[in-house]
Amino acid sequence: MALSAEIIERNHVEKRAIAFSNLGKQLSAARTPKEAAAIMLEAADALFQWDACLFDLLAPDQKTVHSVICMDTIKGRRHEIASGALSGELSPLAARALDGGQLILRDPDAAAAPEHIPFGDKSHPSASIMYVPIRKDEKVLGLLSLQSYTPDSYTREDLSTLEALADHCGGALERIRAEQENERLNQELRLRLEELQTVFRVAPVGIAVAHDSECRVITGNPAFAALLGIDPLTRISFNELEASQLPFKIMRAGKPVPAFELPMHVAARNGVTVRDQELEIVLRDGRVLYAYFSASPLYDDAGRVRGSLGVVVDLTERKGAEAEVLRLNEDLERRVKERTGQLEAINKELEAFSYSVSHDLRAPLRSIRGFSEVLLERYCKQLDPTGQEFLKRACQSSQQMETLIEDLLKLSRVSRSELQSQQVNLSHIAELIAADLKKSDPQRSVEFVIEPGLQARGDERLLRVALDNLLRNAWKFTSKQPRAKIEVGSSDGPPQAFFVRDNGAGFDMTYSNRLFGVFQRLHTVSEFPGTGVGLATVQRIISRHGGRVWATGEVNRGATFYFTLPPNEYPWDESQTASTDGSAPENAQPVAAQKNG
Repeated sequence: MALSAEIIERNHVEKRAIAFSNLGKQLSAARTPKEAAAIMLEAADALFQWDACLFDLLAPDQKTVHSVICMDTIKGRRHEIASGALSGELSPLAARALDGGQLILRDPDAAAAPEHIPFGDKSHPSASIMYVPIRKDEKVLGLLSLQSYTPDSYTREDLSTLEALADHCGGALERIRAEQENERLNQELRLRLEELQTVFRVAPVGIAVAHDSECRVITGNPAFAALLGIDPLTRISFNELEASQLPFKIMRAGKPVPAFELPMHVAARNGVTVRDQELEIVLRDGRVLYAYFSASPLYDDAGRVRGSLGVVVDLTERKGAEAEVLRLNEDLERRVKERTGQLEAINKELEAFSYSVSHDLRAPLRSIRGFSEVLLERYCKQLDPTGQEFLKRACQSSQQMETLIEDLLKLSRVSRSELQSQQVNLSHIAELIAADLKKSDPQRSVEFVIEPGLQARGDERLLRVALDNLLRNAWKFTSKQPRAKIEVGSSDGPPQAFFVRDNGAGFDMTYSNRLFGVFQRLHTVSEFPGTGVGLATVQRIISRHGGRVWATGEVNRGATFYFTLPPNEYPWDESQTASTDGSAPENAQPVAAQKNG
């Protein structure tokens, strides 16, 4: 018996020696974890004859595993189980195996422990289990488990042998991981390099690389070559001795730039970044290109400057566009000055003509009116009714003409007078004008509703004229309304708009664009007297203040005239001319007003 045991032990030692000897050679040829696992399990099978096995790789967090090989013997044949089925969190048994090998010898008639997670043939629990860590030095890389359906198939000595076998595999796994990571990094590097080469090749800006700190050898992309007028495959040099032989010249403000002052040379020599130097490139055919030159140093592994990277951005088209825009602006300014001067001269001539004509017309008009009135008084009985009617019409027409001339003079004064800016109480002015209107015709019953505290900044005299025209306009067009109502208020902004509203004759919005023209009237003189100058005066005053005036109305339903003025905190600019379009802004909604009088 002793001799037989000795022979068995000797055979076991020989098998172990052969297994370990072959294992090293085979693992050195493995290129993937699965290849290493297969080699490992084949050696383990020669030593221990397993029925089921697990080979897992441990995740960096040491809490989860990825199953590489999982096999079970079902109906006498070994089958590989899908590796995903057992990947995931560590089982309690696997967690203990991280600290050292585990040997489980179970009574085949007893129920399996809850910590034993079955796989493969789940109806046939393993009777003997060895679970060992796969280490490289002190680092656990994975777990190896051999299982047998035969009771007491493994011993403590077998467990020690399996641990030694696993340690052999740890080195191979670490090498494989390093090789795979290196391959991954190389592949990523190849992709990044390909991307950079593509960018270098198709970039619309010139890119160049100086391969030494003296800029003796420079290669560039196609855009760089096109800018310099050279062949894309040509290598150039910005070295002091060779730069003079280049088929182009680089200038600054029309003067040649020495090679040692070029951005790529400065970056390579001094190890500094040069940004956006605007230089000129003079080509062999005489063309001049404008470009931004930038450069940064390139370093070797020791941190020494080994060259530089340059970027050249073509500014020629932009410079041309800027020059064209400048030329157009200068031309526009010149034309504006010329036309402004012409317009000012014409306006002065028109104002002088209007003022002169108005004054010159008043004297003959007074004579016509005076002699007509004398005829009516002294020779009335000598004229028949028709002659008397003719003279009365002549008197009325001369009176109408004199009123029109007076309004034209007022309009001329509005256009010529200098603006005096101050804070103006529009509510107070409106109340004074309303009182004057009531005194002028005490028989009329008109309700005035004037919002208190209406403040604006402007020329008080001119704003009084504007309000006077608007209120007298409302007074006139409500003359046929038995219960007339005139309101003065302001709308919610922005911008704030003041308004004068009445419930009089109103107007057709179709003709709103005619309201503010000189001599433009929407009603006949027989309906409502007037000259057609008042609203034009209002428009001129508001426009000079940099504001805007418009109106809304409906026939026989009244009208509302709105106007805006610059905010109190901002100075107004008389050069801003407001337009009149006859429509109100969306925000021009009136607020409640307070009755007055």
